[in-house]
Amino acid sequence: MSKPTPAAFISTETYRILLADDNVDFVNSIGALLTAMGHSVVITHNGPDALAAAARFCPDYAFLDIGLPQMSGYDLARGIRKLSCGAMTALIAVTGWGQEKDRQLAFEAGFDHHMVKPVRFEQIEEILGNRSIIKKLRT
Repeated sequence: MSKPTPAAFISTETYRILLADDNVDFVNSIGALLTAMGHSVVITHNGPDALAAAARFCPDYAFLDIGLPQMSGYDLARGIRKLSCGAMTALIAVTGWGQEKDRQLAFEAGFDHHMVKPVRFEQIEEILGNRSIIKKLRT
């Protein structure tokens, strides 16, 4: 069986996407690409701002750095899950921490997926094209 091409994962739907990372260049670049694809994107650079944005914006997907200033990504994920729309948000940890214990901590905090930096845009497209992540949350 051949491996699917990256184009096979590209989503034709548009989503509300929250990006939270203190690496300004990373989130601005990813945000610009996602916006060009037609998605609604909100960018934040610390935990409290991301939590407030999630409450206002009710994202379909939230790509969250674990090492955010002022609030860890783990605490942010727990906070988002407590929001009225939080159960419906696909939470993706985006981090430099890739050990098995880091993955376990992410899942215990409420993340649905764990990505280790450096993250390529194709990986984000693959997540957006994988409807099972959202379907799992909505069933």
